[in-house]
Order: sequence, then structure tokens, then C-alpha cells
Amino acid sequence: MKGRHQQARAVLDKLHPPDEAAAEFLQIDAQMQIDKELSTSYLELFTKPSYRKRLLLGCGCTAFSQFSGILVIST
Repeated sequence: MKGRHQQARAVLDKLHPPDEAAAEFLQIDAQMQIDKELSTSYLELFTKPSYRKRLLLGCGCTAFSQFSGILVIST
């Protein structure tokens, strides 16, 4: 993602045979392009309703597991 394609390709060449390294490099490059197009900010966690629901469920489950006392039993 920092534009060091030659170094990345050299590392893949060390780890894999040439044909597999080329295929993996293309997969990584394609995934990076998708990630750049879909980049989001943390602000969307609070403004988008579906993300807000997931955030509350995740944090709520973690908080209630702390309150339940299960950590005292498991340690």
C-alpha cells in the first residue's frame, strides 16, 4: 500500500515459485485496489445504523461478560 511493489515482489519470489509468486502478487494488488475504493472512516461506526448496531452488540457483549463474573471462575 506504500508503493513498494518491487520489494513486495522480491519477497514473494523468495517465498514461492515464480508462477505462484506472480499469481499471488496479482491477487494482493487487486485486493489493495478494492481496499482503497472501500476505505471508510471511524465516523461511519456511529452514523450508519447497521454499523452502530454491530458496534453496540460487540461492546455490549464484552461489557456484560465482564459483569457476569465468568473471569473469576475461569482463572
